[in-house]
Formats: sequence, C-alpha cells, structure tokens
Amino acid sequence: MTPRFLKTALVLLLAASPALAEEAAVRGQIVARDRLALSSQLNTIVSALRVREGELFQAGEPLVDMDCRSYRAQLAQTRAAERLAQAVLKNTQNLARMESASVQEVEKAQAEVDISAQARALAQLDVERCTVRAPFNGAVVSLAVGKGEFVSAGKPLMEIVSTEPLEAHF
Repeated sequence: MTPRFLKTALVLLLAASPALAEEAAVRGQIVARDRLALSSQLNTIVSALRVREGELFQAGEPLVDMDCRSYRAQLAQTRAAERLAQAVLKNTQNLARMESASVQEVEKAQAEVDISAQARALAQLDVERCTVRAPFNGAVVSLAVGKGEFVSAGKPLMEIVSTEPLEAHF
C-alpha cells in the first residue's frame, strides 16, 4: 500500500469513528500547498510594502508598490510616438491616394505604427508590474526587502504561502 492510501484510510477511519479518534494518537503537520518567493520583475526602488510578516491577504491584493516614475514616463513617451506614427501613416496614405507616395512608403509607415504600438504595450506591461499582486489567498512568511530599497529584476521581495487549500502530512 502507498503512504498516500494509508493516510487517506486513516483520515476516513478517524472521521467515521469519533470514539476511535479520541483514543488514537496521530501526529501530523498542516502545511500550505503553495509556497513561493515573490520577486521583482523590474529594476527599481520599493516605494511601499502593503503587508507585514504574518499578515493574511487575498488573491489579487496589492502587496508591494514600486517607484515607477521612469516607467510611467516611458509609457507616455511611447504613446506620443504611437500618435506620431499614426499621423505619419495617415499623411502617407493621403499622399498615396494622390500618387505622391509609393506603396512601399505606406507599408513603412504602417510598420512604424505597429512597432510603436508594441513598444507601448511593453511599456504598459512594465507599469502594471509596478504593483506586485498576490497570486492566491495566503499569508506573508517573511519580507526580504524594505521600503526605499533598490531591487533588481528577479530579486525576491517576500516569501508567501497559500492559506487554502491546506494539506495534512502524517
């Protein structure tokens, strides 16, 4: 028999017979199914820690805020570049209708719009990464950084565990 089968059988036996459960001494440990180190995806400064060690949190809740002034400025810059590329494309298309611009020039202007749109999407992603959110309901085990500390991409910020579901290890 496998250890998992024995654990399941023991749990069922104890649940079915309360009298037996009172007399049986069983040692076990309740552990979180998920345990992970949340890391920064950016090179920036921690501007706020919204939780402390031992605190509970809900999935999606903000846990850490990063200083993202430079990332927001970069996003604004890419939005402006996208507007410029769209204006150039519109003008080039108008010139092409009057046979004053080639198909190649129109295609190049369209490619510039596409490139600027992707640059904006990447900049938007970085701005969204400025707030580290909880991936599941859980609790903070330990904090690895403090407010005002510079972190690089990949540096652990905190260790967290899930609070549901929990597992019993015997």
